[in-house]
Amino acid sequence: MTDKQPETNTAPANQQDWVAFLQEKSLPIRNSVLMRLQRKLQDPDASLHDIGLVVRADPSLCLAVVKTAATRHQAINSRVTSLDHAINSLGLNELSALRYQLTPHRLSAKSVAQKMYFRSLAISHHASVQCSKWLSQRKSPFMEESCLATLFYGVGYWFLWQHATQHMCEIQIRIREQQREPQLAENDVLGCTVDQISSGLLQAWGISDLAQEGLEHNEVSNRQVMRQLHRRALDENSLSTEARREVNLLIQQKFFPIKLANWLAQNVDLGWQRPGTIQVVDVINDFLKSNITATQTLLHTTCVAAARLYHVPGTLAPAAELLMLPSSHTINYRLEPTEAETLKLQPALRTAENEPSEPAGPLHNNPIDPEHLQRSTQRLTQVEQCFQQPKEVLRELLSALSRGLGFERAALYIINPRHQSLKTAFSLGFPDQHPVTRFSFDYQIPSLLKQLSEQAKVVSIRPEHRQKVLRFLPEAYQQWSPVNGFILLSVFSDNQPVAIVHVDCGMGGDRISDQQHQAVIKLAHLTSQGLTLLQQRKATAEVK
Repeated sequence: MTDKQPETNTAPANQQDWVAFLQEKSLPIRNSVLMRLQRKLQDPDASLHDIGLVVRADPSLCLAVVKTAATRHQAINSRVTSLDHAINSLGLNELSALRYQLTPHRLSAKSVAQKMYFRSLAISHHASVQCSKWLSQRKSPFMEESCLATLFYGVGYWFLWQHATQHMCEIQIRIREQQREPQLAENDVLGCTVDQISSGLLQAWGISDLAQEGLEHNEVSNRQVMRQLHRRALDENSLSTEARREVNLLIQQKFFPIKLANWLAQNVDLGWQRPGTIQVVDVINDFLKSNITATQTLLHTTCVAAARLYHVPGTLAPAAELLMLPSSHTINYRLEPTEAETLKLQPALRTAENEPSEPAGPLHNNPIDPEHLQRSTQRLTQVEQCFQQPKEVLRELLSALSRGLGFERAALYIINPRHQSLKTAFSLGFPDQHPVTRFSFDYQIPSLLKQLSEQAKVVSIRPEHRQKVLRFLPEAYQQWSPVNGFILLSVFSDNQPVAIVHVDCGMGGDRISDQQHQAVIKLAHLTSQGLTLLQQRKATAEVK
């Protein structure tokens, strides 16, 4: 495929890097599509509507047309709201000029990279067709704008499969073989999620404000919200009044069907029978106010229609998987060595930071100091008399964990609710150059850290459960978490997350005892209680 090689193989490390790397690149368009477009442009009897039908049939051609039109509209401080709007804005002359700027591509049936690239286009096209069908059935306004937003919602996948193929293959391996959460796998490999890259690209190009709004509404991707949507769909009475009100408000948002259609298309990519797909189908059924049999029939027939509208020879469409029995067999997402060699000038995969080797010799746990633990417990019980600032309370907690309970290592991650991120504030027992001292994480990404940021709790990771739990933690934890387990706890102030604390007995330390676990629970509770009291005292003083 042409236009494949970047100028450098330096690995982008975050959303900003990826957007800067991808925003000026283009996507190849199938030669057969460009030939059909050329025939229409040369046909004196063809109207803009006829040309629009050709453009609409190919997602990458849609993007090229809308991006070109958006550039013209930005000059007059205007926005493109639909594909027809873009085509009418350009007219025949500019469309003809654009045709010769596009990169044609001839399919290779043996290329895994090409198949996965076109599959990503098919997934977005499938989502757009589903959304169009639902909105038509509901007689909703803004259908053209919503369908275009649905199509471009996953544009990051298109560009990454084309220009960072090895990264996307690695993500597929982690999702399909290591059973990691998709967004967590993306963050491990890319340093951000694909949704964040899609949002950044659309913003850089100035197209589809509606898709950007949906992508930036990160709370919607929260597993807890999906569970609430599902419980509402099943008409369960377990939802609180506040939760039901929030879910009802979400469903009324203009971007909701856009996210819902992409949830369906992305889950179907992993299988029609997987629990996540079945859950989304129930939510769609509730959104359409239909019965489940009719909804399933509608989704299946619409999927088949989408496959007919956008057919790529050699690429297995989601509709084809409807005919298959549930199986462990999956699509081929691994590159052959010969094909991987042709992609070596693409950005290199990031390498995880390994924990620095510790000095030779036995590692001894800190001795448990009951007297220090008792003093710390008493001070945390009398926060208002002993402390002035929240950071003093947190340092007392770390001291109690290290000196009182004998944990070899501890790290405190401060939570920033405004940016929905956390990073290491200070640590004990880790070498100065240890990766944990530079650890940061976007806790919008579904993970155990996200769960801890939503509710004050203590999670003890035992050796027998360690590998299973690590699937729900950032990749870094596989490098520095001891085989004998560790504890993660979160502390809150007046129902707002403040920090997450990691403690363990060192890489060669003992297992965490039940006594230590129970003591950590008590300390976490006292810390959250103390931070709340300080917050209330501060609020009272400000009122006075």
